[in-house]
Amino acid sequence: MEKVKTSISIDKDINDAIAKIAEEEDRSFSQQLNNILKDFLRRYEAHKKKVGRED
Repeated sequence: MEKVKTSISIDKDINDAIAKIAEEEDRSFSQQLNNILKDFLRRYEAHKKKVGRED
């Protein structure tokens, strides 16, 4: 899959939590954040379908 380089600002506690999880799961920070975002988007889309919204 094509990757896009981006820059974001996040709270330090969020950064630290993601870094800790990434280390525990032997992933890079970027890979871990990508997994978190993919999971969120899957849940978001499933919720929209559940409540009958397709915006």
